[in-house]
Amino acid sequence: MNYRYAVVTQIDAGDLANTTAYDITGKEQICVLQQLFTVGEIMILDNTGREVAGRRRMPSKWGVYIAVYASLEAAITKAVEVTT
Repeated sequence: MNYRYAVVTQIDAGDLANTTAYDITGKEQICVLQQLFTVGEIMILDNTGREVAGRRRMPSKWGVYIAVYASLEAAITKAVEVTT
């Protein structure tokens, strides 16, 4: 399998802006948001664009921008760049 190294470069805050949820009766409920990605995080992706281990997240399904590299060294360089 051909793996790629992806660095999270930006997270779209619009995907995290909705903090209110409603149950089936229309009654307002408390909604807790969990941060799924972190800027500078390095992910190893498979051919489908899904994380190969862990939670098997797929950045393209969320408001996450990534930079993809063939080598881990290049990904580390980009991760340092976006976090400093």
